[in-house]
Amino acid sequence: EQVLYVHLFARDKRLRGPMLVVWVAIFGGGLHAPVTVFYYKELGLGPKDIGVLSFVVSLGVYLSPAYGLVQDKLGGFVAMGLAAAF
Repeated sequence: EQVLYVHLFARDKRLRGPMLVVWVAIFGGGLHAPVTVFYYKELGLGPKDIGVLSFVVSLGVYLSPAYGLVQDKLGGFVAMGLAAAF
């Protein structure tokens, strides 16, 4: 059934652009990950620094549901303040 919808969307010329944008964002979003370490090294970071930075970045992924809950209950300003504080 999903393949049928893909074909229907692909045939509609109005939807080709948005489909391509979403596809690139989903599948191409992680293509920079192997190269990022080389940029960190150029900035002078060592292995421990790169590990800590990677941990902090991944921590945001795990905290995002909690920030979403705070945003639903208290509003966006509080959630943005908490996100900026950590």
